[in-house]
Amino acid sequence: MRITAPILGAVLLVACTTAANPDATGMSAAAEDGKICKRMPVMGSNFPKTVCSTAEEWAVFEAQTRESVDAYDRDRKAGNTQGAFEN
Repeated sequence: MRITAPILGAVLLVACTTAANPDATGMSAAAEDGKICKRMPVMGSNFPKTVCSTAEEWAVFEAQTRESVDAYDRDRKAGNTQGAFEN
């Protein structure tokens, strides 16, 4: 029983390392296409999702996110946050 736990731990460690390898998840193919891959949190899940997009697409996404946060902040300061996310 003393030997089983370390062996099981080593197997799990190797499995986690293999799963984290970019080649195993297909990220290297996206990098060849000039895409940037980021790990994005998923609401209701403990596992982030890998999203690959071009630099221009990331810039648009970040600008939209920034505008959304700024709009909510303006509404919050004005005291109008009811239904802020009902678009």
